[in-house]
Amino acid sequence: MIRFSVCGAASYALGELLRLMVNHPETQVAHLADSFAAGRKIQDEHPALVGFYDQEILPLDDATLDMIVRDSDVVFPAVDAGLPAPRHCRQGAGRGQEVHRLRR
Repeated sequence: MIRFSVCGAASYALGELLRLMVNHPETQVAHLADSFAAGRKIQDEHPALVGFYDQEILPLDDATLDMIVRDSDVVFPAVDAGLPAPRHCRQGAGRGQEVHRLRR
């Protein structure tokens, strides 16, 4: 089973990614994080996910990023175009973790 996490979970791009991953038989969500939607359920941000995911969105802070790096095989960060890769992406890539950047 491939465990993946998303950073920027409230973004449209990652909402679509989660919608596509619902039916993938070999993946499981490890963590969902976002700076603005922390504390809300993912289906509150993306109504199309009601009944598929019931996870709370975690804050995008150092503790969450450490959990993401530790618990995920793949990380999907949504970052603004032109910004450098966040620290957790560099950490994950440094330990052989796959990081796939999606731009907002």
